[in-house]
Amino acid sequence: MTGLDDQPVAAPSPDTVGPSGRPSWTAWVRSHPGMVAALIGPLLVFGITQLFGMTYLSGDNLIQNFPMRVLVGKDVTHGVMPLWNPYLFSGTPLLGGFNAGAAYPATWLTALLPIFTAWTLTLAVAYDVALVGMYWFLRRQGITSTAATFGAVTFSLAGYMSAQQVHIDLIEGAAWLPWILVAVHGLTDRRPGRAIDGGGGPELGDRRAARWRTRGWVLVLTLALGLTLLAGAAEAIIDSGVLVGIYWVWRLAGQGYLRRGSGRALLASVGTTLAGLAGGVALATAQWLPGLIFLSQSQRSTATYSFFTSGSLDDRLLTLAASPFALGTNQGWPAAYAGTYNFPEVTSYVGILALIAACTLFVKRWRTRPEARQWWIWYGILVIGVLSSLGGQTPFARLMYVIPGVRSERLLNRNLLLVDVALAVLLAWWVHLILGDRETAGGAVADANPVRARWRAGQRAEIVVTTIPFAFAALVGVLLWVAGPFLGRLLDIEYTLGTGPRLRLAGVVTAGVVIAGVGTWTVLAAGRFSARRLRRQLAAVLVVDLALFNLFVINPPITQAAAQARTALAAQLAARTGDGRFIIYDPDRFETQELYTLGQTDLNIYRRLPSAQGYTALTDGGYYDATGAHLQETLDPTTLAGPVWDRLNVTTLLALPGYFVTPLPASATQNRSSGNPNLPAPATRVYFPSDPSRHTSTDLGAPASVTLRDRAARPWYFGGRLTLERFSIPIEQGVPTDLQVGLVTLSGADRWLPVGDAHVVGTGDDRAVDVNLERPEGAGGIVVRTAGRPVVVGIPTAVTVETGGVALDGQLQYGVNAPHWVFTGMVGSFGVFNNRAAQGWAWTRAPGGGPATGSTVTAVTPDQSGDQRIVVRTAAPTVLVRSASWTSGWHASVRTLRADGRSGAYGPPRAVPVLQSGVVQAVRLPGPGRYVVTFRYRPAAALVGIAVSGVVGAGLVVWMAFEVVLAVRRRRTGATRPGEVPGPTAA
Repeated sequence: MTGLDDQPVAAPSPDTVGPSGRPSWTAWVRSHPGMVAALIGPLLVFGITQLFGMTYLSGDNLIQNFPMRVLVGKDVTHGVMPLWNPYLFSGTPLLGGFNAGAAYPATWLTALLPIFTAWTLTLAVAYDVALVGMYWFLRRQGITSTAATFGAVTFSLAGYMSAQQVHIDLIEGAAWLPWILVAVHGLTDRRPGRAIDGGGGPELGDRRAARWRTRGWVLVLTLALGLTLLAGAAEAIIDSGVLVGIYWVWRLAGQGYLRRGSGRALLASVGTTLAGLAGGVALATAQWLPGLIFLSQSQRSTATYSFFTSGSLDDRLLTLAASPFALGTNQGWPAAYAGTYNFPEVTSYVGILALIAACTLFVKRWRTRPEARQWWIWYGILVIGVLSSLGGQTPFARLMYVIPGVRSERLLNRNLLLVDVALAVLLAWWVHLILGDRETAGGAVADANPVRARWRAGQRAEIVVTTIPFAFAALVGVLLWVAGPFLGRLLDIEYTLGTGPRLRLAGVVTAGVVIAGVGTWTVLAAGRFSARRLRRQLAAVLVVDLALFNLFVINPPITQAAAQARTALAAQLAARTGDGRFIIYDPDRFETQELYTLGQTDLNIYRRLPSAQGYTALTDGGYYDATGAHLQETLDPTTLAGPVWDRLNVTTLLALPGYFVTPLPASATQNRSSGNPNLPAPATRVYFPSDPSRHTSTDLGAPASVTLRDRAARPWYFGGRLTLERFSIPIEQGVPTDLQVGLVTLSGADRWLPVGDAHVVGTGDDRAVDVNLERPEGAGGIVVRTAGRPVVVGIPTAVTVETGGVALDGQLQYGVNAPHWVFTGMVGSFGVFNNRAAQGWAWTRAPGGGPATGSTVTAVTPDQSGDQRIVVRTAAPTVLVRSASWTSGWHASVRTLRADGRSGAYGPPRAVPVLQSGVVQAVRLPGPGRYVVTFRYRPAAALVGIAVSGVVGAGLVVWMAFEVVLAVRRRRTGATRPGEVPGPTAA
C-alpha cells in the first residue's frame, strides 16, 4: 500500500480505530496528546482570562479591529447591513474598508454572543484553524503525526501568528493558508484511486475515487480561499497568493504534469484548481468587490514605489529571527523595544529547532535522501520570503513592484509569513527524518558519545551547521551583557537602552540562549537517546522555547472596562462634544495611555460618539486631502483656520500644550522656575515634538505679527493648563500703553489684569509689555486688546513652571483662534476647544453659492447605519448640504408637501442624485416648499457582492450536505469510501 506522493502510509494502529475498523475520534485523541494539547491551549489561555473579566486586546485589535467588529455585531443584531460606519471620518464605509472583517463569519459571533466571549472564540478559532490546517498539510506529504505536530505548533503558535496577534485580520487570513496548500496538494496529486468492493471493479472504483477526491479538494479550496479573502487582510491575501502560486507551479512540475503526453491530466488539474479558486473568489465577493471600489477612491488608489517599499524590513533586524529579544520585548518589560518600526512587524522567531532544521537539512547526509525533493521548494520560498520582506533594500523589490496585485502591498515586512511557513515545513521534515532514523535503529542507544564518533566519522559539517543558530544567539547575548551600546549601534537602534533595562533584557536573552543550548545539545547527542526519549526531549525544548517567546510577545490581558474605555474621562469627552463630532490633535502620541481612557478613535464607537477622525487602512482620498486625517489623532493644522471642520460639524478639539508653544533657549529668557523651591509642582508634564522649531505657526503660514484694533481681544492659547509666572508681548507699532493684557482662565473666560501689572520695557523696535505675576497662576493662555488706537504686536513669550521659557508660536496657534475656537477647560491633560462656527448636521445654501435666505433645516444625528431624515422649508430653489463624508453609494429620496397643505400629506418619494460638495454631501431642491429628504447608503457593489456571496455560500452548504448524505449511505451499505486511505499510525 502506498500513500500520498508515493510515501509509505502505515496501516492504522489498533489505538486509532474503533470496533468497526474505521478511524475513531476518541482513539485519535488518546494517541495524539500533543495535537490535543495544542488545540485546547488557545481556548484555555484566552478563555480563563475572560472568566476573571479580562481579555487579550492590544495594539490595533484594541484601538481598531475589535471596536469595528462590535459595530458589525450591533448592526446585524438590529437587522442592519454592516455597510457604513457613521462614527469615524465623518462617516466611512464599514464593509468596504476591509479592517472590520464585516463579511467574515467569525465576526458575526459578536451579534450572537457577549462581545468578549465572541472575541475569545474568534482568537482561539483562528489559531486552531491554522494548527489543524498545517497538520493536515504536513500529513498529506507523508510526514509522521509527531513531526507534523511539531511543524503545526511551530507555525500556528510562534513567529508571525503570535507577533501579529495584534492584527486579528492578519492571523485569520494566514490561518487558512495551510488549508489552501492542502487543497492544491490534493488537486495536483496523480496517485491513482483505490478500488471499492463490487459495482464495477477496480476501474470503476478508481474513477469514483478520483471524482470523490476532486470534489472534496475543490470544496476545500473554495472555502479556504473564500475565508482568506473575507478576513480582509490585504497582506495575508497577497502573501498567501504568492506562496500558493509558487507551490502550485512546483507541484505541477514535480508530479509530471508538464511532461509530454500529460496534456489531458494537466488540463484536468489546472481546470479543477481554477474552479476552486473561482469558487473562493465568488464566495468572498461581498468583501472584495466593495473593498476594491473603495480602494480605488481612497488615499491608496495609486501605489507609488516609495509607498510600496515604505514598510520594508531593516536587514539588520533579521537578527531577531535567531534572538527575538535582542532589542527589547513587545511589553515594555524588561525593556521596551528599541528598534525601528514596532516589534510585531519585525519578528519572525519560530524556535531554535526550526533554525537547526533549516541549517541541518543542507548537509549531504540529508540532502541525498529520496525525500529531499519534497523540501527543496521550501528553501526557495524561504529565500523569496526574506528578499520580499527586505523590500526596497534589494533589487528584488523592483521585480515585485511590476506584479499586479503585489504592488498594492504596503508593509513588505509582513512577507515574513512566507519565512515562517517554510521553516515550519522544514522542521517537520527534519523531525520526521531524525525520529525515523532512531526508530529504524529499533530505538536502541547507538553510541554513548555520538558527537565525537560522528566527528571522526566525517559528519563534521553537520555538527558545525547544527551549532550555528546557538552560536549566533549566544554571541548576541554576550554582546548585550558586555557591549550593549556596540550592539545597539550594530543593529541601528532608535534610542539607547539604559543600563538597568539592558541588563534585565540580557537576562531574558540568556534564558533563550540556554534553551538554544539544550536544544542543540539534544540534537548533537541524539544517538544517546531512544526514539521515545528523543521525541520527548525535542518536544520539551519546543514547548519551553515557544512559551518564552509568547510570554514576551503577547501583551498581557486587560480589563474589559479598559478595553471599552468605560471611564470618567470618556464620559467628559462625550459631554463636551454635544451634538457634533470631536477631533484630537496628538500625532506624536504624547499621552498614549490617556488617549485610551478618553475613548479615542476608534474606541468612540462604544459610546456612539461621532468623530471626524479615525484609524484605518483606507480613508477616502478626497477626505484625506482636505483634512490630513488618516492615522489616529492626526490632521492638517492649517485646516483648523478654514471651514472644513465647520462643515463636518466638529464641535470639539482636544490638544496639548506641546503643539501650541515652542521652547526657547535658556539664554533667551531668565527661567525663574528652574530653582525656586517655593513654586507649585507642575500641573502636567509637557512634551514637545522632536524638532519643534520645524512646527511653528509661522512655518505654516501664520503671520509673525498681529494688528489689534477696535478693542477686539486676541488670545494666544497654551493648549491646556500651564502655571504661568510671567509673559512678554513685543510691540512692533503703536503705543504700548494702549495695550490691555489678561489671562485666559481655566474655564475659558478672559480675566483682565490691572494696568499696573504691565510694564513697558525697551525702546524703539525692542519695546515690549512685560507682566510679572505676584505668584504663579494656572491659566489657559494670555489675551490682549487695545484701549482704542491700533497696536501691532509680535509673538508673545512666557515663562511657566512646566515649560520654562516658551514662545506662543506652536503649530496649532495657526488656526485655533477666537472667536472661531474658544478654550473651554480641560479633560485630563488635554485642553478643550469649542468650535463656535460648527454648521450642524445639515444646512442650505443658494444654488450659485452663498447663504440661502428664507430656509430652515431640521436635522438630527445620523442613525447607526448612517441613514438620516432631514426636513427642509425653503422659499426658493436651494441646495441641502449634509454633514457626512461623501463617497459613492449614497442615495437620497425627496418627498414634497402636497399643495393642499394637509398635515402629513406628502407626495411619493422621488429619487434625487447625491452630489459631492467639497468633502460632504448635497442634494438640489427644485423650488419653494417643504421637503423631507432621506439619505441611505446602499452601494450597488456591496449589495451585488452580498447577493453573490449568499448564493455561493448557500450552494456550498447544499453541496456539503449532499456529500455527507452520500458518505452516510456508503457507510450504511458497508462500502468503503472511494479513495479512502486508512488513518496513519500515531508516532
